[in-house]
Amino acid sequence: MHKTILFDQLTPVALYGKIKEIFPNEITMLFESVVNTSDGNFSFITIGAQERLSYKDKTTSYTDNTGQINIVDENPFTFLKTYYKNIDKASYKAKASELGFSFVDGFIGFIAYDMVKVFEPTLNESMDDLLDPLDTPDLDLVRPKIIIAYSHKSAKLTLILNDEGLALGVDAIEDVLHSSCTPMPLKAVTLEEEGSFSIDEARFKALVDESKENIRSGDIFQILLSNRYTQKGKIDPLSFYRVLRSKNPSPYLFLLDYEDFSICGSSPEVMVRLTEGEILLRPIAGTRKRGKNALRDKELEQETLDDPKECAEHLMLIDLGRNDVGRVAQTGTVKV
Repeated sequence: MHKTILFDQLTPVALYGKIKEIFPNEITMLFESVVNTSDGNFSFITIGAQERLSYKDKTTSYTDNTGQINIVDENPFTFLKTYYKNIDKASYKAKASELGFSFVDGFIGFIAYDMVKVFEPTLNESMDDLLDPLDTPDLDLVRPKIIIAYSHKSAKLTLILNDEGLALGVDAIEDVLHSSCTPMPLKAVTLEEEGSFSIDEARFKALVDESKENIRSGDIFQILLSNRYTQKGKIDPLSFYRVLRSKNPSPYLFLLDYEDFSICGSSPEVMVRLTEGEILLRPIAGTRKRGKNALRDKELEQETLDDPKECAEHLMLIDLGRNDVGRVAQTGTVKV
């Protein structure tokens, strides 16, 4: 079942806030695009988990539509390949064509960095002993009960109900759309202690020196040093997301709100896109702060283009991306 409604009085993030009030116990997700970008027509909100697939401690768990949890004797990627083979692709494409957007059903969520060990088993030896203070799954995907798609160009909102058990919830969403909404205040942050980095400054600088030596020795050709910052406190995920989107709007904003943790972020680039059997990978290298005016922005843009380090990094990322795509693409079809 689906329904399309004119939606020109609220933003997707405002609607998401109301949906959190209607469905406080459901997993909800917001995938938002800023307006006036080539990749920014649709924003999506998902509600609930009709089915769920997760991977943690090298164990794949699948929750079916009855709520039964099954331990699967294969990695989640293999499971998904089998699962999607049973999908009526012609029916799906027909529905997507009718509605005017591609995501009308299917699994959505996050795939963490550590999943690289699944298709690169040689990394297990070096990564298995690493401390994981977050204790979250390496992969957690849900098949939503309700999908809401909003077109920024037509100001129309489409509700897709994949679980008839939430039909009353759809009625509640419609009531919100037809009622006046009061602004949502940002919820205050209560910090419990000072934040900290996982690696202190002296050790981090030593790692930089070690990395340079490894590069000179030819032991590595790509390395990215990072330093996790942790700040404990009481933080409302949606309020945090709203501040992030105001400071860093982009074509790819996301908020994934699970039972006991949330993930949010803002990205300007396509990580990977698959459309009708064609893979697109568009890496971006080099960043600069925004200038105070358009002239300063232009100067910083030229500064980035003239920076040998940024140019070298960009070429390296393109080369690495070409290699990654080449692993799964048909021979001779990869183009830069």
